Amino acid sequence: AKEYVRPETEQYFITSDIKEQNDLDLGKHAGWYPTGYSIPVWSVPNELLRPVCRFFRPPDAHFYASNQNECMQVMSWFRDWHIESQNVFNTIPTVNGKCLNNTRYVIRFFRPFGEPTHRYVTSVSEIATMTEKQWINEGPVFCTI
Repeated sequence: AKEYVRPETEQYFITSDIKEQNDLDLGKHAGWYPTGYSIPVWSVPNELLRPVCRFFRPPDAHFYASNQNECMQVMSWFRDWHIESQNVFNTIPTVNGKCLNNTRYVIRFFRPFGEPTHRYVTSVSEIATMTEKQWINEGPVFCTI
């Protein structure tokens, strides 16, 4: 899944959908630019993979969860978040907050100030950057290769 940023609001968006990527790359949604980061994901679930749900909150915020309980909680607790997909892509779930051998964590960061938003990162350098910017590390939310 390719990551994009809207620099003026520092909103992040990840998508594995080729049409969405093409639209963003061609500027059909003004203000979004590729960050150069991506997260390996799968298009089809199997016995190890779980679907990720994607929510949207206007004007530009997105939230992803691979835990179906968390997806249901967002739908019932936060009325300003709108479900965009209950299976935007598939990832390896954490097991008691841990990733299996040969997989790596996808860390969710939360920015509580300004326009609240989230970012999902795997890179050690980006984890350091988000921590330096005082975003809150919410820990691993899913795993990837």
